Amino acid sequence: MDIRRCYQILDVPPHATQSQIKQAYLDLVHVWHPDRFGTNPRLRQKAQEKMKLANLAYETIRQATPSGPGAEGCGSVSRPRPSVRNAPSRTEALAEAGTRAVLSLFSILRAVVQDAMHTPSQGRRKAETDGKGNGP
Repeated sequence: MDIRRCYQILDVPPHATQSQIKQAYLDLVHVWHPDRFGTNPRLRQKAQEKMKLANLAYETIRQATPSGPGAEGCGSVSRPRPSVRNAPSRTEALAEAGTRAVLSLFSILRAVVQDAMHTPSQGRRKAETDGKGNGP
């Protein structure tokens, strides 16, 4: 398939960035996914044909464009380098840090609650006194 035709199918300019190309492809998937037309065989068939074109166009662009560093602005779809492939993304790192913070907070709260349950309650003693340590 001609690369210019691929850009037309995805409705992106030839100088589109990796993220623009991917977003255009995902938009087409969202609109034309065959599962959306399960009750209408005619529309389901049309959606399957549209998805075949979109998949072919996206794969053709991915294979035809350079994927090295600095290729982002050249309309390419860059793939992660092998040494970076297993590194978490910034979003994943932030989510993990947030999860650790929440788990630490719950651990502290759990310890405080358990400590409060195992020690005599000062609240009951204060209720039994007038607040100054004197009895009723």
